[in-house]
Amino acid sequence: MYEENLTEPIQLLYAEDDPDDCQFFEDGIESAALNADIILLENGNEVIKYLVSEFPTPDVIFLDINMSRVNGLDVLKFIRSHSQFDRIPVIMLTTSVNDEERSYELGANLYFSKFNFFTHEEIILRAMFAPGWQRNLLDPEIRGVIRY
Repeated sequence: MYEENLTEPIQLLYAEDDPDDCQFFEDGIESAALNADIILLENGNEVIKYLVSEFPTPDVIFLDINMSRVNGLDVLKFIRSHSQFDRIPVIMLTTSVNDEERSYELGANLYFSKFNFFTHEEIILRAMFAPGWQRNLLDPEIRGVIRY
């Protein structure tokens, strides 16, 4: 797991079934000049398979809520029901306006509408990955600090 070592890339997992949103995400990581490796998966089922595999554990998980097969909320339930993933921040991204409370109830660390996230992506990502980012993203008070 990432220990704020600036020479090692942050391992970001992004689950998204829309290729345009995947491109927006990758462009934002580049614009924010983050040293990151991005793992792109198309649905929640792929996320669960990835997490239980021998692949490296991601440092942060970004989940689209409205995915085919297994949606982001079900993946979030899976993640939070397995203690080995307790220290992985999970950020929910969605076009829906009705899932914020449910996302936080299930253990999301942050929740953004896609419109706001992609409109302000560089600023949000720089704030999210500022020094102390891992501790900060796991702090429930972060919701009031990074909000768009």
